[in-house]
Amino acid sequence: MSKQYDTGKHKWTHGTVVEWVYGRTPSRWLLGPCPRCGMVTSNYGGKYSCHDDYCPNSASQFACPPEPTPDWWNTNINVQLDWNMWCAFLDGFVNLQESEAAFGDTPRDAVAALRKLDQSASTAIQKEAK
Repeated sequence: MSKQYDTGKHKWTHGTVVEWVYGRTPSRWLLGPCPRCGMVTSNYGGKYSCHDDYCPNSASQFACPPEPTPDWWNTNINVQLDWNMWCAFLDGFVNLQESEAAFGDTPRDAVAALRKLDQSASTAIQKEAK
């Protein structure tokens, strides 16, 4: 089953075909949220392109993004806009009191903060086990 995304503004499924070549072969499909703005992205020239025309990662800008496709797409990490901050959390999220979550100015920042939190927790557990 493919990853379902819901950023609070848009909902989509990873891998949904959005463009067909001659009606038979998929040529573009939806990917994860843009690491900069959280908008829907799709494959473009071997990389990805944001569907927000004003985002630097958009194909309508001068060049495709130089950065690689984010490694957290199609994983158990989710991002969602919460007022003016992006929140990253894992599948099975209940609420902020019972589940791990982290915030950032961009989806990329929120995911980095969640991973840092996750690493800190893992380190603490390993120290307790010794």
